[in-house]
Amino acid sequence: MLEQSGLVRAIGRVARHGPGRPAAPYEWGGVTAGVESTPVPHAGHGAPALPPRVVRPSDNAGAVIDPADTALIAVDVQRDFLPGGALGVTGGDAVVAPIRELAAHAGLVVATRDFHPPGHCSFAAQGGPWPPHCVIGTSGAALHPDINAIAQLIVSKGTDPAVEQYSGFDGTGLGDLLRARGVRRVVIGGLATDYCVRATALAACGEGFATTVVRDAVRAVDRQPGDGERALNEIRAAGGHVSTLAEILGAMPVPRRRQGALVQRPQR
Repeated sequence: MLEQSGLVRAIGRVARHGPGRPAAPYEWGGVTAGVESTPVPHAGHGAPALPPRVVRPSDNAGAVIDPADTALIAVDVQRDFLPGGALGVTGGDAVVAPIRELAAHAGLVVATRDFHPPGHCSFAAQGGPWPPHCVIGTSGAALHPDINAIAQLIVSKGTDPAVEQYSGFDGTGLGDLLRARGVRRVVIGGLATDYCVRATALAACGEGFATTVVRDAVRAVDRQPGDGERALNEIRAAGGHVSTLAEILGAMPVPRRRQGALVQRPQR
């Protein structure tokens, strides 16, 4: 199902993954989209990817952010990272409302998720630093329902039991996919500031995208006091930008009402 904008709405069946079997990195349009699958349809498919343009809001004061070349990345807003989850982040549920507000201004909404098989290398029983979390087939792996409702592309990471992935770009091909859709700028919110948000933002900078983390839309674990702020400073040092929700919305035009209804996918 395509909108006038060419964005694919997610509908249809859910791909199933057995225990210990790596999941495909993308789910778009209700089917899995990986290296071996049919290319995802989009407006202008087959055209050469646009070159990245490294322009940040701070570089061009007063510039309007164009939703047509902007992707919102909602990082790991999953039940196990929300209060009460296996690795719940204090105040983590407060990121949902600002992410929803940002989604109305973005041309593409991407949600990343940890999607671990049982016995993943990051789990304490396997010598990793974390308790089991976001295990495929469990409720803890589910996206917050409000994020699930707005996500047009879901990127799974950590699906290989022997590989840890904090960044949504790590081994997923997300950078190439965004460039193929003409994305030049990414706006990032989610969990947690000092782990997967940090890694995803640094990778986005490395991929050449103009990158902004929205302070109101992230929360930190802060295992050591100040970890979240140090992560934001590291993102700035890499060429990224940290803005408030008000600053970002002030740089974006009022969104037009989207045509067509959003069909919500069933939770994984």
